[in-house]
Amino acid sequence: QFKCDICNKQFAFKRNLTNHAVIHDEARPRVSCTVCGKNVSNKNNLWRHMFSHKEARPYYKCDVCDKNFASLQGRNEHILHVHSNVPRPKRNRVPRPSPKVTQHARHTTDTSDSQDS
Repeated sequence: QFKCDICNKQFAFKRNLTNHAVIHDEARPRVSCTVCGKNVSNKNNLWRHMFSHKEARPYYKCDVCDKNFASLQGRNEHILHVHSNVPRPKRNRVPRPSPKVTQHARHTTDTSDSQDS
């Protein structure tokens, strides 16, 4: 075990302790959370931290019906298919047989093979 001398957090590997140590470096620039004031080391960590605040989670709002979406693509597809009356594309998936049909096919194949001999 490798222990941080500043906060006593423990790590299984020395490289993890080394990576952790940068959070205690006062000289490193910080990014502050506008909700709780927590300082994080970079914008990516701030983005991840913001998900801990339900009210601050980023979302994309539909201007027509005020529905919220987690992604811009989701919002754009919603507007296109719900408010623009553009039908959603049909999926070209080959339907899979149900497990019972597959089991029956195997059973009849096995039985017909044994009857031939």
